[in-house]
This record gives sequence, structure tokens and C-alpha cells, in this order.
Amino acid sequence: MAQESIPLVRTASGENTEKAGLVKAVEGLRISLCAAGIGLGYAKYYQVFALLVVLSLAGVTGLESLLLGDASAASKGWPTGSPYQKQSACNNLALAAGAILFAALRANQALAATVVVTLIFIFLSGINHLLTTARADHSIHSFRFLGAVVLAAVAAPVVHMWGVL
Repeated sequence: MAQESIPLVRTASGENTEKAGLVKAVEGLRISLCAAGIGLGYAKYYQVFALLVVLSLAGVTGLESLLLGDASAASKGWPTGSPYQKQSACNNLALAAGAILFAALRANQALAATVVVTLIFIFLSGINHLLTTARADHSIHSFRFLGAVVLAAVAAPVVHMWGVL
């Protein structure tokens, strides 16, 4: 008799999936890298701040959407298999690639602008999550909105301190 694997996490829609555990791990990675970046930003390592914030929020999210898209969508109670999700992943990966390029070119103003665009996207995404909460009972959406507000509140001062915009 084959041993049945035990799912790591139950998705918001109630499905068991082993990839849901990986989605949770990716979420932890995203939060950890972003927090480290913000901490380094307050220590005036602005380029590292920018790279970690953009690569965690846009790069990791873009890869997650491409590689774990269905599991990620299911964990939020959203439909799976959407071509729009892949399009959004490409947009996120473009932001991440831009941040790497601007850092390599030492184009600090462009790098800071990429951080701002990423933060605006995350804030607007948080609003979308809040609106989703109004239509369905998924606490993850409330947390995403609150996370976006906190992120804006702690990261925006670093961009201001950087002084390149």
C-alpha cells in the first residue's frame, strides 16, 4: 500500500495541496527579504534596500506566479489557470529586471523610481485584496491590505531619506 503524503497546508478554498506549503514558504521569503531591505534602507544602504524590496515584492512574486500560480491563486480563494496571472508575473519580473539593470548602471534615480512603482503596485494590490474581503470571507485578503499599508508606511520614508527623487 502506497503511503499517502500529508498536505502541508489547506488552501482558502478548503483544498489540500502540497504546493500550498511551498506557497507559504515563498510568502515567508518575500516578507523576510523585504524586511531586511527596509532595515538596510534605514541604515542608508539605499541600493541594497531598493534591490531587496523590488526583488522580494516583484521578482519573487513573478516567479511564484509563473511556477506556483494555481497553488498561489487557490490559497487566496481565487480562480486558477488565468492567463492574466502569467501576464502579471511578466510585469513583476520586468520590474525586478529593471531594478537589477538600474543598480548595475548605478542609475539611482531610476532605481528609486522602480521602488516607488513597486510600492504603488503593492498598495493598489492591497486595495484589491480589501475589496475581495468585502465579497468573500478570506482573512488573507485583510492581511494583504494591512501589510500593504504597513509596507508603504515604513518604506516610503527610506525613499525620501535617499533623496534622489
